[in-house]
Amino acid sequence: MKQILSGDPHRVWSLFVVGVGLLLVAVPARAQSESTPDSTGTCIACHRSPRFAVTHPKLFKYWLEFKASAHYRDGVSCVDCHGGNSDAPDAASAHRGILAPDSKKSPVYYDRISKTCGTCHSEIEAAYLTSRHAERLAEGKTAPNCVTCHGSVSAAAPSSASIGAVCGECHGISVDRPLNLVDRAIRVRRFQEMSQGYLTWLSRHDGEALPTGRLTELRAEADSIKIAWHTFDLEGIEAASQELLESLKEARSTTHKTESKNPD
Repeated sequence: MKQILSGDPHRVWSLFVVGVGLLLVAVPARAQSESTPDSTGTCIACHRSPRFAVTHPKLFKYWLEFKASAHYRDGVSCVDCHGGNSDAPDAASAHRGILAPDSKKSPVYYDRISKTCGTCHSEIEAAYLTSRHAERLAEGKTAPNCVTCHGSVSAAAPSSASIGAVCGECHGISVDRPLNLVDRAIRVRRFQEMSQGYLTWLSRHDGEALPTGRLTELRAEADSIKIAWHTFDLEGIEAASQELLESLKEARSTTHKTESKNPD
């Protein structure tokens, strides 16, 4: 190496240029080899580019949120929600047919979001359409839709720690009532999170100490409550959540007793 560097300066400069060129070729090749859902096609090729982070920071942030989402892990593509052509060779062709979000015909227009999400989440959409929230939107009034709680791209359910702020945007927090709507929403989410914890524990113990099919029944009840949440009948959902939680505690106790009798 020392001999090379001490040689003809033109030769050294040529080696430097070749080295930089190889680097520039290798970086894109490595980026393109990353494991991504095939259905995202050329959308990802542009939207994940570091250059895009400078020229379109907001859209680049959407890509980062999408990459961390359940949608990305499950292979949902950009065109599933936005339209366009993810197999197109260039940006102009890829974006052909995509409507601006503020266009009433766009699948991501505010009033159409629940229908777009409902193409995959049909049971949840059906529950939402029975809610007062959906009624207000149908009346042309302001009301939350799917993205209000789950985000535009991240698709994450609000936790008990964050649900109060989400609901409180419209409903506020009243000091005159000991248990208002926001308080109840927080309580219900806590019940659901605790229930998920018990279900995870029971799953790790295989549910063998329970009657045949009991663990499957409990999971189905939890899924049913998640769907019912979107009716926003919090009083009824709270009662169902409490009942499920008690059943899960009983199942855990039964499992503990059985395992203590049969430690092997």
